[in-house]
Amino acid sequence: MNILSQKQLQNFLSKNGFYNFQKLNYLPKLRHQIKKALSITSPTNFTLPFLPINTPNHFVLMELGGTYLRISEHHQGKVRHSQSLPFYQKKIYTPDLLCQDLCKHLKKFLTPTPADNPELILVIANALHSKLIKKEIHGTLLFFGKNHQEKGLLGTDLQPVLQKHLRQNKLNFSRLHLVNDTVISTLSAYTDQHFTSPSAPTIITLIVGTGVNLSLALPKKQKIFLANLEMGDFNFLQKSVFDRKLDADSLIPRRFLTEKILSGAWTIQLYKIILNELHQSKLFPTKNFLQKIKQTGPAELEKYFQNSLSPEEQIYQQIWTEIHNRGAFVNALISSQFIKILKPKNRPLLLLTGSLLEHPTYYQQRLLYHLDQFCQQYRIEKPKIAKIPPSSLEGAKILLKVA
Repeated sequence: MNILSQKQLQNFLSKNGFYNFQKLNYLPKLRHQIKKALSITSPTNFTLPFLPINTPNHFVLMELGGTYLRISEHHQGKVRHSQSLPFYQKKIYTPDLLCQDLCKHLKKFLTPTPADNPELILVIANALHSKLIKKEIHGTLLFFGKNHQEKGLLGTDLQPVLQKHLRQNKLNFSRLHLVNDTVISTLSAYTDQHFTSPSAPTIITLIVGTGVNLSLALPKKQKIFLANLEMGDFNFLQKSVFDRKLDADSLIPRRFLTEKILSGAWTIQLYKIILNELHQSKLFPTKNFLQKIKQTGPAELEKYFQNSLSPEEQIYQQIWTEIHNRGAFVNALISSQFIKILKPKNRPLLLLTGSLLEHPTYYQQRLLYHLDQFCQQYRIEKPKIAKIPPSSLEGAKILLKVA
């Protein structure tokens, strides 16, 4: 079998539009979408007053992710107990049905029921319109996952619905907050000293995992402006043949186009599409390898390529590397333009989180390299990279101090 050269592979990818991202002719469109997402009128952004009070001795944190529900109870600075379990079922979720299921799991978790009325924070990994009403953060869903069905859920303030079901289950909480996961992650970088200092840093969080997102915490005059860009739903890149096929085959075509190109969850699907197209072109047989990785996820594939590879396997690794480099390049570009538009007074702190960024990986290495290049090119002060990964728990503690 003739081994495909690196030049032949790059020519194949180029002919199919894979390297369109390098042209940068989409910059005006990208900047426009960032400015729109940063606007104070954007439904995913909101402002909180900073009220320096002590963290409550007792609170419960619920985190509703794309597939799981994680619950933890915190008392006097310690985790009393925690649990993580699969949540979603194959049914159409209404506001009552979602809140009913949440309370069912919460009641089972909190046995016996606390007598001191702790605070409850529900963190949701979906786009939320948040608003502070009488010292409680209300949350209205703007999107409900990519694989879950809903009816009447979008556009409904879930706070009073959840309160109703909590009362029906005799679960009493002094306050209830509903917030987006990126907001909680961003707040986790703060301490009390940050707020009282005139040089309080701007916090930026870049998430690259199941999805992609950028969020911002900007302290100003005893208030915090929280922006959640939901950039996975941006549409500015010219798509390759592979991207268009991935989009057409997805459950949500024409939505979350940027996420499909940049996030970890979609990379394995895109990778298999490229391998299949390469096989169909008769340039390089990939059928056997495709069968071999049929049930393989991104993490497993990453580990596989760390082994000693044959010349044939090195071609497969090169394709995987090209996909990750493209993702790192575009995410670094978005981050640099975000900082350029924001023009922070002080050097911003950048938090990197998500499965592709939390540990030293090729993706992280290339992202930091491209970010450095773009900061030089566009004369932007390079952000300080946070060494501690974001924490929902630490973010929840800060939230309870400022809300």
